[in-house]
Amino acid sequence: MKTALLACAALALALATTAVGAGEHATDSLNLRALFTVSTSQATCPASSPAGAACYAVHGSATIRGLGRVTDQHMIVTVGSVDGSNTACAHVSFSPDVMTIAGKGQIESSITVAPGCNGIPTGFEVTGGRGDFAGASGSGTFQPDIVQEGNWLDNGGDDTNPDGDDILFDWRNDTWAGSLSAGNYTFDLTPPVFSGTHSKKVTAPKGARRIHVRFKVHATDAVDGSVPVVCHPRSGSLFRIGPTRVTCSATDSSANEAAARFTITVKRRR
Repeated sequence: MKTALLACAALALALATTAVGAGEHATDSLNLRALFTVSTSQATCPASSPAGAACYAVHGSATIRGLGRVTDQHMIVTVGSVDGSNTACAHVSFSPDVMTIAGKGQIESSITVAPGCNGIPTGFEVTGGRGDFAGASGSGTFQPDIVQEGNWLDNGGDDTNPDGDDILFDWRNDTWAGSLSAGNYTFDLTPPVFSGTHSKKVTAPKGARRIHVRFKVHATDAVDGSVPVVCHPRSGSLFRIGPTRVTCSATDSSANEAAARFTITVKRRR
């Protein structure tokens, strides 16, 4: 199940309205499916926590097309969890979740949990935001990878409640899936456009086996303007006699990535 979850949770974002066509670069709503890599640590419980509560800080990160680089934090609170073979009735709750989108703002959500013993997370509800995401709304499902087949991870067959071992050592990913809107904000979904990615031929000096070749490649984004380009091999590298494929990539601030390829052919001088 865990392998299947990771496979199907490959990062993807699609339009919630119509497909973006030529010249378009934005949509008002996103169908969100994002895989966050998370780390957990023991945390001091808030003063308002129930007696006997155990609290854990959860920090996540992901690169999400349409948003960009996103960090995430919330806290999980358990009451009644027991390590080992003892059956426990853990009551689980989550603190408000805050996603911070680099250079743009924050999205705030509440995470819901099924009632009763060892209740699992059932989803999220966007409650607002800041910066570009003021007035954000949306909802969907939220699933940690320590929830499998509708139950908390049975770590080694010793328990089925969310105890410290599971949270601290087995929780590695969160999957978020649903819809997201942000007031008047529009989400950029168009990748940058390259110029200069055309193949070229150069002639090496007589007797040379490799020569330095320079080229100029630029990328322009409809929202960000000029964006950095990374090419392999890079301009100025030593190129051998014969054809060499150059691969370039460029990514805008909304994590839209473009790739281009061209060929540098070095000919021997006759």
